[in-house]
Amino acid sequence: MLVGCQYFAMKKVKKKTFCVTNMSLSWMIVILCLLDAAHTQITWYFLDCNDYYVDEAAGTVNIILKRRGDLSVATSTTLTATDLSAAVVMDYGALTAMTDLIFAAGEDEKTVILAITDDTSQEHTEQLMVEIGFSNAVTAASAGQALQEPLHKATVTIDDDDSPVTWYFLDCNDYYVDEATGTLNVDVRRRGDLSVSQAITLTATDLSATSTMDYGTLAAVTDLIFLATEHTKTVTLPITDDGSEEHTEQLMVAIGLDNAATAATNGQALLEPLHKATVTIEDDDSPITWYFMDCNDYYVDEATGTLNVDVRRRGDLSVLQPITLTLTDLSATSTMDYGTLTPATDLVFAANEDMKTVALTITNDNSQEHTEQLMVEIGFTYAAAAAAAGQALLEPLHKATVTIDDDDSPITWYFLDCNDYYVDEATGTLNVDVRRRGDLSVSQAITLTAWDRSATSTMDYGVLTPVTDLTFAATEYTKTAALAITDDDSQEHTEQLVVEIGFDNAVTAATNGQALLEPLHKATVTIEDEDTIFWIQEFQYVEKEGNTVVVTVHRRGNLANGDTVTLTSTGDTATATDYYSSPTGAAETVTFAAGDKTGTVTYTLATDEECEDLEKFTLALTLSGTTDTNDAAVVGSPSTSTVYIVDCTALFWIQEFQYVEKEGNTLVVTVHRRGNLANGDTVTLTSTDYTATAIDDYWSPYAAAETVTFAAGDKTGTVTYSLATDDECEDLEKFTLALTLIGTTDTNNFAVVGSPGTSTVYIVDCTAIFWIQEFQYTVKENHDLVVTVHRRGNIANADTVILTSRDGTATFSDTAGTDDFTSTNMMEAETVTFAAGVKTATVTYSINRDTVIEDFETFTLLLELAGTTYTDYAAAVGSPSTSTVYIVDCTATINMMPDVYTIPESVGTFGIFIQRHGDVSTSLNIELIITDVSAEIPTDFIFTAPVNTTFQPGQSTAQYKFTIIDDMVLEDHEYFRVAIDRSSILSVL
Repeated sequence: MLVGCQYFAMKKVKKKTFCVTNMSLSWMIVILCLLDAAHTQITWYFLDCNDYYVDEAAGTVNIILKRRGDLSVATSTTLTATDLSAAVVMDYGALTAMTDLIFAAGEDEKTVILAITDDTSQEHTEQLMVEIGFSNAVTAASAGQALQEPLHKATVTIDDDDSPVTWYFLDCNDYYVDEATGTLNVDVRRRGDLSVSQAITLTATDLSATSTMDYGTLAAVTDLIFLATEHTKTVTLPITDDGSEEHTEQLMVAIGLDNAATAATNGQALLEPLHKATVTIEDDDSPITWYFMDCNDYYVDEATGTLNVDVRRRGDLSVLQPITLTLTDLSATSTMDYGTLTPATDLVFAANEDMKTVALTITNDNSQEHTEQLMVEIGFTYAAAAAAAGQALLEPLHKATVTIDDDDSPITWYFLDCNDYYVDEATGTLNVDVRRRGDLSVSQAITLTAWDRSATSTMDYGVLTPVTDLTFAATEYTKTAALAITDDDSQEHTEQLVVEIGFDNAVTAATNGQALLEPLHKATVTIEDEDTIFWIQEFQYVEKEGNTVVVTVHRRGNLANGDTVTLTSTGDTATATDYYSSPTGAAETVTFAAGDKTGTVTYTLATDEECEDLEKFTLALTLSGTTDTNDAAVVGSPSTSTVYIVDCTALFWIQEFQYVEKEGNTLVVTVHRRGNLANGDTVTLTSTDYTATAIDDYWSPYAAAETVTFAAGDKTGTVTYSLATDDECEDLEKFTLALTLIGTTDTNNFAVVGSPGTSTVYIVDCTAIFWIQEFQYTVKENHDLVVTVHRRGNIANADTVILTSRDGTATFSDTAGTDDFTSTNMMEAETVTFAAGVKTATVTYSINRDTVIEDFETFTLLLELAGTTYTDYAAAVGSPSTSTVYIVDCTATINMMPDVYTIPESVGTFGIFIQRHGDVSTSLNIELIITDVSAEIPTDFIFTAPVNTTFQPGQSTAQYKFTIIDDMVLEDHEYFRVAIDRSSILSVL
């Protein structure tokens, strides 16, 4: 029996799209929420941690959501999980209570369980992101619900428990060594599968230190062989103890794998970021002389006439040294606002002299001006000689800003006496001084307002007295406002608010010469909590077997009394006694004497002969045992910490992924290398034609395959390409470059091509190119579409291009409100105008709304140079030069799936599926039209009346069931048709 579905489709009638809107109700809800927002205290939502770590064998991880602030109302949030390197279903499951996680009134914490998949695949560590959100962000904001960034989201790291991966790492991220020591031992370690031998490299790269001058060659820099079961190798780095006076210098040491591809296949990998480390070499010879100014900011009234700038030095004063002091315009202008320095150049410090004074001439003009600024800066007459002699600038005090206050202006400037206020909540009030300077002859009313940052009005601070109409009488230059600070009993982090000056009537104030002195017109107020809070210094510790871990516990708030807290250790993959121990047991008492801010507990890590992965145990801080009963106490973040116990080349690349250069110019391509630079080396850079061809469009000195040569110690080599000029106006042309090791002469060291190993060279033929921003646009009826046209290249002149619309299924109208669309000037060929220096211009298309139910309608846009006024240079249309605009008529579609059902008579009951796409937020009743063809009712089939089915809100698929009569008669295929009654949908919508 053959059943035909979608009768109208068989007649080639287009499937229609239907609309549902509820704009009036949505608008009313928004207005009501906004009216209530002024009276709502903010409720902050956050996670208890930014980073979760879980072993996949654990099966689950608990995600704790918290809120603070106004807890008086019930609220709902969402918690969603997003793939990073982990994949949903494969590596983790759905979140329990992912949507509408309800906080009851007074409830401040909810726990959500995330299922972790314990598979048997050998994998790297994988990650996902969990993030708090609101079901309706606008409503939540109106009700004073907010996310506390950045604690509104966190990374979950899943450690694999199946992997035989071997991880290679250094024992430290930062090494410090005095050059007098002579050597530095660098330990390279591995963990995981130690059953295989593996060759690795350890390379040293210059930062501010220089190879051979400040340090020597690493012993066993290449083919550092780990034998089976071996987990540690030590490499000695020679440090040069020279007699030079130098700054502290640095180099980088990094692990590499001899053959990265083979190593990865064999499960060998670098443990980032411990695969590289910085080595800092402290100089033991240098009596450096530091030069600096006595101030970073100078202020001078122009009536003063001069400003004395004191230049100082400290350190070795035994040498004679000339320096310069130079001036740079900011908003002040040389000769107009200030004159020359006396002396200007070669300000000479005699031996043992530690200060020189320079006079800067200030111009006292009669112009009414704003405050103006310039920059003064110290330099050396001979920078290279100065550096060699141990002379250096003490940053940032080597330069300063000079602010010149105008004495002619009738402007009255209003400002606060401070940019940052700090107050203890126990103080109760903070006095905020508002000042003014300039013309004090007039009275003026100003406002001083306070607004929340992390502090909350009424909860953490009160109103300003007076808050409005703080009136300055004539000649009065200071007013004081009192800000009430709430001394609560809550344990809180430091909180902040902002106070800001304003005018009762800004327009009138400006007319009368009253102005705010930015940035001193507003200030941050930091409220310090007086209650005691304790926390562990680090979220995690990583240390080697045989060493000790010193865990620091901090406290802040009331430090006047002695105090104790408890730090409890819990075994995980590492167990007490076997792997670690502390002085007295699992629960260690951390003691603070009066005034102490920190206390410590030392854990000793045992050494065994087994080869193991990273092992760990956890620490938890609690208030059990707290002796300070005079003050409230709380455990802050981090309150827990994980302790991880660690068991025991040459690279070439092209500098840029792509190059862009104009015809007639030359292109210099730089190839880099790092690692062992002691020997000379060569690699090959090969060019391949694409739209640009060799000889016609470009050429290099020798051939397509250019040899790049590195002398011993060289870090870079170059190849120069000449770009030909022709008379044609063309699009961008390109050729590609590929770096290979063909011809590499350094056979003593393994070499590899890094990233980028290839690069694309784009040849710019003309100096002005235009393009449409998007290949296509989608816009609803009754909306405007703004189409942006870009240009690049020489944009110094004004220019025009033409954007022409061409009808598709949508038609253009030169009269507003008719047909399907019109443009800014109601012209199909719109002129797009670029002002000088402007890179973009726009054309606006208005999409008309009709009462016809339609499919997508389209029209196209074509960008042309017709009308281009830019005649001095060649111009071209780039890509995209055309764009298709899709007009969306409505937001919901109804169709059957599939179109044809083939079923046996014996099936009994079967269902036809009807699918809804787009807006599924409302309920929808669908009536069907059933038509006999060769199958008849009720002989061959029956159905239940009424012939309809209903979509509930959120439902996208529905089913209508038929009963097929098995008549036991041998007959041909029979069929009937089922169609959707279009009028029933329209009556509902």
